[in-house]
Amino acid sequence: MPELSSQSDFRKVQELPFCYLCGLTFTGRSGQNRDHVPPKAIFAKADRTPPLTLPVHEACNKAQSERDKVIGQLLAVQHGRIPTQRDLHLQVQVTQPAESGPPMALLTGINLHAAIGRWVRGFHAALYGQPLPNNTPNNIHSPF
Repeated sequence: MPELSSQSDFRKVQELPFCYLCGLTFTGRSGQNRDHVPPKAIFAKADRTPPLTLPVHEACNKAQSERDKVIGQLLAVQHGRIPTQRDLHLQVQVTQPAESGPPMALLTGINLHAAIGRWVRGFHAALYGQPLPNNTPNNIHSPF
């Protein structure tokens, strides 16, 4: 079974010849950068060692930016770090249940399925050295 078990393994995957998100081969260095899988925003610094970084087109990476912020804030709130109103990316609605219970906060607009799918694409690329085909069926069941 393939594995990433050494610093050397983690460095090798940084040189993959394709964008792990879209699967297209790079034609040069222009428009290419690296992406953390899963994104840095969802882990404490101590939990990102060693980091898994993969080559990605700048445009493919940028298209994920807002989702990364939302997922990062969701996990930060779970650990007691509340974002300021200015930096808030979570969509929060407060509602009163039909029963006379306390108000509830609802988080909307979080696409966990897409976020988890992206991480799976990254893990597949790192472990197998090839992009995950776009038509690959999946059975991702988010925990919420």
